[in-house]
This record gives sequence, C-alpha cells and structure tokens, in this order.
Amino acid sequence: MAMQILSACVGCYACVDLCPVGAISVKGDLFRIDAQVCCTCEGYHELPQCAEICPSEGALATTDGVVLHAPGFLTGIPLLGAYDPARREEKDEIYQLLMANCSKSESESGWMAELVAISSLGNNHLWQDMGLPSRQQLSALMQNYFAPLAARNDRDMKWKKFFYKELCDQEGLRSCLAPSCADCCDYAPCFGPEL
Repeated sequence: MAMQILSACVGCYACVDLCPVGAISVKGDLFRIDAQVCCTCEGYHELPQCAEICPSEGALATTDGVVLHAPGFLTGIPLLGAYDPARREEKDEIYQLLMANCSKSESESGWMAELVAISSLGNNHLWQDMGLPSRQQLSALMQNYFAPLAARNDRDMKWKKFFYKELCDQEGLRSCLAPSCADCCDYAPCFGPEL
C-alpha cells in the first residue's frame, strides 16, 4: 500500500519536503506520489507525514482507495452521502464538469468542486448531502463558485439531475438519470415530465 494525491490537492507544497523517502514529486501544477517509493512513512513516523500536514480535505488516499481527511473531516461540514471509491470515475466526471465552469480561481473552486462532486453521489438531495440548510443556499453556492453552470440551469432543475443531464448532453445521450435517486420520496416531482 502507498499514498496517492487526488484532484482536491491545492498545491501548497507542504508535504513535499516532509516525505522521508522523497516519493513526492511536482511537475508543473501536478503533485504525484511514486507508489513504488512510498512507504507510508513506515519505519520513519507513526503516521504518513503527507496526511498529517495536508490542509486539504479529500486530497490524499491510499492506493487501495481509502480517502484520508474526507470532505467534512477538517471543516466539520458533515458529508451525509458516503463516498464510494468504486464510483471514483463518476465523481471525477462531475468534478471536471464543475471545474470547466468555475467562476473563481482553480485553487478557490477546486475544493468546492471536490465537495460538490463527492456529495453528488449521496442518497439525499444534494443540499442535504452537503449539510446545507436549503436548496436555495446550494443554488447561491453554485452561482458563486460555478456561475456559467448555474446560468445554464435556467429551468431551476434539481442540481444532481442537472449535473447528470449536462454530462449526458456532452456524450450526446438523450435520456439520463442521476444515481441514488430512485429510492427518494421526491423521485416523481424531480423526474416527472419537464414543463
């Protein structure tokens, strides 16, 4: 097992010099941990030093998919929808959609995109899975961080449904359902005929 750096990394460089075996490298804006060199600090420290110093939620994981400092860990914002590492590709597609539509700098929007993408995999409404008090607050957050995407949601579609519609439109698919929605008590209003 080794550590890996995920897309939520903010590029602060805090971990680079702490690695006792020099497994962390930087190329441009990309930080990478060489899994062949990483020893998770075994024999050097009690815990992986990169994880101990990392200021970002969800920026580090083990190579077997365990996310360290998952969103909510450092901020105290509860993430009610559990992140399933088997759905990483799906989460990454939502993250990329959000980042392609960010209205702030990449470093300002990146952590929010990661939180929204992971929360989109939850079983409740997105605003609930993000620990927000209302859908209106989620819409304000989307307008603040991802204004181009928020502007395209001009029919006030539920956000999860809208994300997956956008992803399906990118792929040229006519019909697409958001995950985790079929068991929700609001399924009929969300997925009824569009007016």
